[in-house]
Amino acid sequence: MNKDFLDKIENTNNELERLRQRIKKIENKECTVIKDSVQGSSTSYPYIKHNCVIERCWNTKKCRTKKKIQKDDKRQNI
Repeated sequence: MNKDFLDKIENTNNELERLRQRIKKIENKECTVIKDSVQGSSTSYPYIKHNCVIERCWNTKKCRTKKKIQKDDKRQNI
């Protein structure tokens, strides 16, 4: 082991800690979920009315990042 190798290990550990902090920060952010309901009817007779609930995450970038992290975590645990 030489000094350069030990420096690389230290730098890698520092980068790993920064990444862990970023992941923790992203995981703690909440996605705002917006819900709304709409009414529709069947396309053929008898035209029966029904209600549908639409749900969407407001900040999609945060949600996509959060889902990606969760997907990667599941993949690593397998």
